[in-house]
Amino acid sequence: MAVVKSVCYVIKTFTINDADKVAVVLTEGGLKKSLVAKNGARLKSAAAGKLDPFNFIEAEWFEKEGKKLHPLNSAAIKKSYFKRISGDMGRFMAFSFYSELADMLIHSEEGSPKFYRLLTHVFDFLDENDDLKTATAYFMFWSLKLLGIFPPFENCAACGKSLNDAAGVGFTGEKFCCSACRPEAEPLPSGVPERLFDMSKQPLSGLSADLESDRALVTLCNEIFTRFTGRETKSFALMLPFVFAGA
Repeated sequence: MAVVKSVCYVIKTFTINDADKVAVVLTEGGLKKSLVAKNGARLKSAAAGKLDPFNFIEAEWFEKEGKKLHPLNSAAIKKSYFKRISGDMGRFMAFSFYSELADMLIHSEEGSPKFYRLLTHVFDFLDENDDLKTATAYFMFWSLKLLGIFPPFENCAACGKSLNDAAGVGFTGEKFCCSACRPEAEPLPSGVPERLFDMSKQPLSGLSADLESDRALVTLCNEIFTRFTGRETKSFALMLPFVFAGA
């Protein structure tokens, strides 16, 4: 049995045996782990308030190969976003969606440190800014791109020419093509191709708000995610009207 220490993001929690609390976390190494705190669901537990969603914690646990639940030894809050979302339904729905997407995309056996850095990048940005629309589009796009789900968009899949200079860009459901090659492909809304190029090259803080393009982009990302995984997120439809109100 090995002792493991890591900074982790708490994705979700649930209770077992009426008293023990399980926290599903994303480690800084990009792994998803399930940590169980003995009597952690009790008010006077040492883990009370620490293993809550939207918390970044410094955790230590015992890990044994082949086991899915790992006994938590200690946990300390490194940064909590609970107060930041208090009374802010848009922020709550956005953070809930980010957590659900992380839960669905990341597996315990396949680590993605880049995904963890993406998550912290978005949370740090939203700690200082209120632009949930740009942050949500950025997070969705890069989540799919880092994990190899988002199709290549730089060049037409048919002729190979740069889509940055194309008069029109369409999506076939699997590939991006210029309208000259695949006129039957669903055309991307105006501004989305440019937004993709901008997001691929700039940090979140370097992007200006683009309400209509970002809503179209998150809708496209959700379509790609659903096609690739065969599953739908529960929180996407709930998040959309709160984050993109007025779009």
